[in-house]
Amino acid sequence: MTNQTEIIERFNSGQSMIRIEKETGMERHQISKFLKQNNIHRRKADQNSLSKLDLSKWDYIGDGWKPKISEPLFYLLGVLKGDGDVSITPRKTGAHYKVELTSTDRCFVESFISTLKAIGLSHSGWIFTEKMKNKNWNDAFKTRASCKIFLEWYKKTSLEWIQKNATEAQFKLAFIRGMYESEGSLLNNNGYYAIEIINTNEKLLSIIKKFLEELGFHPTMRKAKRKKIGGREHHKEVYKIGMYREKEVKDLIKNIKPCIPRKVAL
Repeated sequence: MTNQTEIIERFNSGQSMIRIEKETGMERHQISKFLKQNNIHRRKADQNSLSKLDLSKWDYIGDGWKPKISEPLFYLLGVLKGDGDVSITPRKTGAHYKVELTSTDRCFVESFISTLKAIGLSHSGWIFTEKMKNKNWNDAFKTRASCKIFLEWYKKTSLEWIQKNATEAQFKLAFIRGMYESEGSLLNNNGYYAIEIINTNEKLLSIIKKFLEELGFHPTMRKAKRKKIGGREHHKEVYKIGMYREKEVKDLIKNIKPCIPRKVAL
Protein backbone atom coordinates (compact mmCIF):
# COMPACT_ATOMS: atom_id res chain seq x y z
CA MET A 1 0.00 0.00 0.00
CA THR A 2 1.29 3.45 -0.90
CA ASN A 3 2.19 5.57 2.14
CA GLN A 4 2.86 9.24 2.71
CA THR A 5 6.63 8.77 2.55
CA GLU A 6 6.45 7.28 -0.95
CA ILE A 7 4.14 10.07 -2.15
CA ILE A 8 6.50 12.74 -0.81
CA GLU A 9 9.58 11.03 -2.30
CA ARG A 10 7.90 10.74 -5.71
CA PHE A 11 6.79 14.40 -5.66
CA ASN A 12 10.20 15.67 -4.53
CA SER A 13 11.90 13.64 -7.28
CA GLY A 14 9.98 15.70 -9.86
CA GLN A 15 6.97 13.48 -10.59
CA SER A 16 3.72 15.31 -11.31
CA MET A 17 0.56 14.68 -9.29
CA ILE A 18 -1.04 13.18 -12.41
CA ARG A 19 1.80 10.68 -12.76
CA ILE A 20 1.74 9.82 -9.04
CA GLU A 21 -2.02 9.25 -9.23
CA LYS A 22 -1.62 7.02 -12.29
CA GLU A 23 1.23 4.91 -10.89
CA THR A 24 0.01 4.53 -7.31
CA GLY A 25 -3.75 4.51 -7.78
CA MET A 26 -4.15 7.13 -5.06
CA GLU A 27 -6.67 9.88 -5.80
CA ARG A 28 -5.28 13.33 -6.46
CA HIS A 29 -7.12 15.04 -3.59
CA GLN A 30 -5.50 12.57 -1.16
CA ILE A 31 -2.05 13.25 -2.65
CA SER A 32 -2.67 16.99 -2.27
CA LYS A 33 -3.73 16.44 1.34
CA PHE A 34 -0.52 14.53 2.17
CA LEU A 35 1.61 17.28 0.65
CA LYS A 36 -0.25 19.99 2.54
CA GLN A 37 0.08 18.10 5.85
CA ASN A 38 3.86 18.02 5.32
CA ASN A 39 4.08 21.71 4.34
CA ILE A 40 5.07 20.86 0.77
CA HIS A 41 3.79 23.41 -1.72
CA ARG A 42 2.52 22.39 -5.14
CA ARG A 43 4.88 23.27 -7.97
CA LYS A 44 4.41 26.25 -10.23
CA ALA A 45 4.08 25.85 -14.01
CA ASP A 46 7.85 26.03 -14.66
CA GLN A 47 8.53 23.35 -12.07
CA ASN A 48 5.82 21.12 -13.55
CA SER A 49 7.47 21.56 -16.95
CA LEU A 50 10.72 20.28 -15.46
CA SER A 51 8.90 17.16 -14.28
CA LYS A 52 8.11 16.44 -17.96
CA LEU A 53 11.80 16.42 -18.92
CA ASP A 54 14.54 13.84 -18.65
CA LEU A 55 17.13 16.31 -17.37
CA SER A 56 20.02 13.96 -18.24
CA LYS A 57 19.39 15.07 -21.85
CA TRP A 58 19.30 18.78 -21.01
CA ASP A 59 21.85 21.32 -19.74
CA TYR A 60 21.31 24.41 -17.63
CA ILE A 61 23.21 27.12 -19.49
CA GLY A 62 23.09 30.84 -18.75
CA ASP A 63 19.46 31.80 -18.32
CA GLY A 64 17.73 28.45 -18.57
CA TRP A 65 17.45 24.80 -19.62
CA LYS A 66 18.55 23.83 -23.13
CA PRO A 67 18.46 20.42 -24.87
CA LYS A 68 21.80 18.78 -25.52
CA ILE A 69 22.86 18.95 -29.16
CA SER A 70 22.20 15.59 -30.82
CA GLU A 71 20.97 13.91 -34.00
CA PRO A 72 17.41 13.52 -32.63
CA LEU A 73 17.30 17.24 -31.80
CA PHE A 74 18.24 18.27 -35.35
CA TYR A 75 15.77 15.77 -36.83
CA LEU A 76 13.04 17.22 -34.61
CA LEU A 77 13.96 20.77 -35.68
CA GLY A 78 13.71 19.69 -39.33
CA VAL A 79 10.23 18.27 -38.74
CA LEU A 80 9.07 21.35 -36.83
CA LYS A 81 10.30 23.64 -39.61
CA GLY A 82 8.23 21.52 -41.98
CA ASP A 83 4.99 19.74 -41.08
CA GLY A 84 5.31 20.05 -37.31
CA ASP A 85 3.51 22.69 -35.30
CA VAL A 86 4.51 24.55 -32.15
CA SER A 87 1.97 26.83 -30.49
CA ILE A 88 1.01 28.55 -27.26
CA THR A 89 -2.73 28.75 -26.55
CA PRO A 90 -3.84 31.20 -23.81
CA ARG A 91 -6.32 29.80 -21.29
CA LYS A 92 -7.98 31.07 -18.13
CA THR A 93 -6.16 28.39 -16.14
CA GLY A 94 -2.83 29.16 -17.81
CA ALA A 95 -1.30 28.91 -21.28
CA HIS A 96 -1.18 25.53 -23.03
CA TYR A 97 2.10 24.72 -24.78
CA LYS A 98 1.80 22.31 -27.73
CA VAL A 99 4.32 20.45 -29.89
CA GLU A 100 2.39 18.40 -32.44
CA LEU A 101 2.47 16.64 -35.77
CA THR A 102 -0.33 15.64 -38.15
CA SER A 103 0.43 13.35 -41.09
CA THR A 104 -1.21 10.74 -43.29
CA ASP A 105 1.85 8.56 -42.64
CA ARG A 106 1.50 6.85 -39.27
CA CYS A 107 5.15 5.76 -39.33
CA PHE A 108 6.15 9.45 -39.53
CA VAL A 109 4.08 10.27 -36.44
CA GLU A 110 5.60 7.30 -34.60
CA SER A 111 9.09 8.53 -35.53
CA PHE A 112 8.16 11.97 -34.19
CA ILE A 113 7.08 10.46 -30.85
CA SER A 114 10.31 8.45 -30.56
CA THR A 115 12.31 11.60 -31.22
CA LEU A 116 10.46 13.61 -28.57
CA LYS A 117 11.35 10.90 -26.06
CA ALA A 118 14.94 10.76 -27.32
CA ILE A 119 15.52 14.43 -26.46
CA GLY A 120 13.96 13.97 -23.02
CA LEU A 121 10.33 15.04 -23.44
CA SER A 122 7.61 13.04 -21.77
CA HIS A 123 5.06 11.48 -24.14
CA SER A 124 2.35 8.90 -23.54
CA GLY A 125 2.73 7.50 -27.07
CA TRP A 126 -0.92 8.09 -28.00
CA ILE A 127 -1.91 8.74 -31.62
CA PHE A 128 -5.43 9.60 -32.72
CA THR A 129 -7.01 9.53 -36.15
CA GLU A 130 -8.30 12.75 -37.69
CA LYS A 131 -11.07 12.27 -40.22
CA MET A 132 -10.75 14.42 -43.34
CA LYS A 133 -13.74 16.43 -44.61
CA ASN A 134 -13.05 15.38 -48.19
CA LYS A 135 -13.87 11.67 -48.52
CA ASN A 136 -11.22 11.34 -51.25
CA TRP A 137 -8.46 12.27 -48.79
CA ASN A 138 -6.73 9.78 -46.54
CA ASP A 139 -7.33 10.04 -42.82
CA ALA A 140 -4.55 11.76 -40.90
CA PHE A 141 -2.76 10.67 -37.74
CA LYS A 142 -2.01 13.19 -35.01
CA THR A 143 0.01 13.32 -31.82
CA ARG A 144 0.88 16.03 -29.34
CA ALA A 145 3.21 16.75 -26.44
CA SER A 146 3.23 19.66 -24.03
CA CYS A 147 6.28 21.27 -22.45
CA LYS A 148 6.67 24.97 -21.67
CA ILE A 149 10.45 24.80 -21.30
CA PHE A 150 10.94 23.19 -24.72
CA LEU A 151 8.62 25.67 -26.44
CA GLU A 152 10.33 28.66 -24.87
CA TRP A 153 13.70 27.31 -26.04
CA TYR A 154 12.37 26.57 -29.53
CA LYS A 155 10.87 30.04 -29.95
CA LYS A 156 14.31 31.54 -29.29
CA THR A 157 16.10 29.16 -31.67
CA SER A 158 16.84 30.86 -34.98
CA LEU A 159 17.86 29.45 -38.33
CA GLU A 160 21.27 30.99 -37.66
CA TRP A 161 21.53 28.85 -34.50
CA ILE A 162 20.74 25.72 -36.51
CA GLN A 163 23.35 26.58 -39.14
CA LYS A 164 25.99 27.42 -36.53
CA ASN A 165 25.47 24.33 -34.35
CA ALA A 166 25.08 21.69 -37.08
CA THR A 167 28.82 21.15 -36.96
CA GLU A 168 28.78 17.41 -37.65
CA ALA A 169 27.66 15.63 -40.82
CA GLN A 170 25.14 13.55 -38.86
CA PHE A 171 23.47 16.72 -37.55
CA LYS A 172 23.11 18.11 -41.08
CA LEU A 173 21.72 14.79 -42.33
CA ALA A 174 19.26 14.58 -39.45
CA PHE A 175 17.95 18.10 -40.15
CA ILE A 176 17.66 17.31 -43.88
CA ARG A 177 15.79 14.09 -43.07
CA GLY A 178 13.25 15.98 -40.94
CA MET A 179 12.64 18.47 -43.73
CA TYR A 180 12.52 15.78 -46.43
CA GLU A 181 9.98 13.68 -44.54
CA SER A 182 7.90 16.84 -43.99
CA GLU A 183 8.19 18.78 -47.24
CA GLY A 184 10.02 16.52 -49.66
CA SER A 185 8.90 14.37 -52.57
CA LEU A 186 10.57 11.44 -54.29
CA LEU A 187 9.90 11.62 -58.03
CA ASN A 188 10.03 8.40 -60.05
CA ASN A 189 10.02 8.67 -63.82
CA ASN A 190 10.28 5.10 -65.14
CA GLY A 191 12.89 4.21 -62.53
CA TYR A 192 14.74 7.53 -62.73
CA TYR A 193 14.67 9.16 -59.31
CA ALA A 194 14.79 12.80 -58.25
CA ILE A 195 14.13 14.66 -54.99
CA GLU A 196 12.34 17.96 -54.49
CA ILE A 197 11.81 19.88 -51.24
CA ILE A 198 9.34 22.77 -51.38
CA ASN A 199 8.78 25.52 -48.79
CA THR A 200 7.85 29.21 -48.63
CA ASN A 201 10.86 30.07 -46.43
CA GLU A 202 13.71 30.94 -48.80
CA LYS A 203 16.23 31.28 -45.97
CA LEU A 204 15.36 27.84 -44.60
CA LEU A 205 15.82 26.18 -47.98
CA SER A 206 19.08 28.07 -48.48
CA ILE A 207 20.40 26.41 -45.33
CA ILE A 208 19.26 22.99 -46.57
CA LYS A 209 21.03 23.66 -49.88
CA LYS A 210 24.21 24.71 -48.06
CA PHE A 211 24.14 21.57 -45.87
CA LEU A 212 23.72 19.38 -48.97
CA GLU A 213 26.64 21.11 -50.70
CA GLU A 214 28.84 20.69 -47.62
CA LEU A 215 27.99 16.98 -47.71
CA GLY A 216 29.18 16.74 -51.33
CA PHE A 217 25.84 16.92 -53.19
CA HIS A 218 24.86 19.24 -56.05
CA PRO A 219 21.35 20.59 -55.37
CA THR A 220 19.62 23.36 -57.30
CA MET A 221 17.30 25.98 -55.87
CA ARG A 222 14.77 28.21 -57.58
CA LYS A 223 11.31 29.68 -57.28
CA ALA A 224 8.53 27.19 -57.86
CA LYS A 225 4.97 27.57 -59.03
CA ARG A 226 2.75 28.72 -56.22
CA LYS A 227 0.54 26.01 -54.78
CA LYS A 228 -3.20 26.29 -55.14
CA ILE A 229 -5.14 25.98 -51.91
CA GLY A 230 -8.92 25.73 -52.21
CA GLY A 231 -8.68 26.75 -55.85
CA ARG A 232 -6.70 29.89 -55.02
CA GLU A 233 -3.03 30.50 -55.58
CA HIS A 234 -0.88 30.59 -52.42
CA HIS A 235 -0.16 34.22 -51.49
CA LYS A 236 3.50 33.56 -50.61
CA GLU A 237 6.40 32.90 -52.92
CA VAL A 238 7.32 29.21 -53.06
CA TYR A 239 10.87 27.89 -53.36
CA LYS A 240 12.14 24.48 -54.41
CA ILE A 241 15.33 22.52 -53.89
CA GLY A 242 15.93 19.88 -56.52
CA MET A 243 18.33 16.94 -56.68
CA TYR A 244 18.32 15.38 -60.15
CA ARG A 245 21.51 13.30 -60.22
CA GLU A 246 20.21 9.80 -59.68
CA LYS A 247 23.28 8.49 -57.87
CA GLU A 248 23.20 11.43 -55.46
CA VAL A 249 19.49 10.87 -54.82
CA LYS A 250 20.12 7.25 -53.88
CA ASP A 251 23.17 8.20 -51.79
CA LEU A 252 21.19 10.79 -49.85
CA ILE A 253 18.31 8.38 -49.21
CA LYS A 254 20.82 5.78 -48.02
CA ASN A 255 22.37 8.29 -45.59
CA ILE A 256 19.23 9.86 -44.10
CA LYS A 257 17.18 6.61 -43.97
CA PRO A 258 13.65 8.09 -44.21
CA CYS A 259 10.94 6.29 -42.22
CA ILE A 260 8.25 6.85 -44.89
CA PRO A 261 8.31 3.98 -47.43
CA ARG A 262 7.08 6.05 -50.39
CA LYS A 263 10.03 8.42 -49.90
CA VAL A 264 12.65 5.69 -50.19
CA ALA A 265 14.24 4.99 -53.60
CA LEU A 266 14.47 1.31 -54.52
